[in-house]
Amino acid sequence: MKKYLKADLIYTILSNKFKDELDNYPTALRREKKFKYYLEMVKPKIALEIGTCSGMSAALIAMYAEKVYTIDTQNYPISKEIWEYLGIFEKIVPYVIGTEDRNGEKEKIVKTLEFDFAYIDGAHHYESVKFDFDLVKNKCKKILFDDYNYPTSPGVTKFLHELNGISNKILDGKNWFAYVEL
Repeated sequence: MKKYLKADLIYTILSNKFKDELDNYPTALRREKKFKYYLEMVKPKIALEIGTCSGMSAALIAMYAEKVYTIDTQNYPISKEIWEYLGIFEKIVPYVIGTEDRNGEKEKIVKTLEFDFAYIDGAHHYESVKFDFDLVKNKCKKILFDDYNYPTSPGVTKFLHELNGISNKILDGKNWFAYVEL
């Protein structure tokens, strides 16, 4: 198991090993350089990721953080394979919640965690994005959203425009990411 360096392009490394599987998953790592820019700026110690899917974003965050908590409604077996392949499995604590009371379960988990950075990439409709933000805003002050201004995710954009209109919180919003510092 090779320990990969922050400078390595994780998506390229994973594409060589998991080519067929990765084509089936959306991932922010297709914009890896911009994602790394935010992680280098934020310097997270302990991170929370809401919306894990294949685990590639969590893997990249784990390259910068001591620990990463992840929350998703599904267990994607490829995520464990990716984390083990990259040698960062021990840094990631995954939580899988049900879909029946996902917000209640998510809230119970988040209340027990301490973290200094949140990456929100869960459900992309307005109510979910707002719920996830409200859940983490009192726990950490650095939040990165995925799929901002992305054509199929108008709920993310609508919520962030409202947040920005109230408090001018969006410090950067490029490459479908939006970084907010409270």
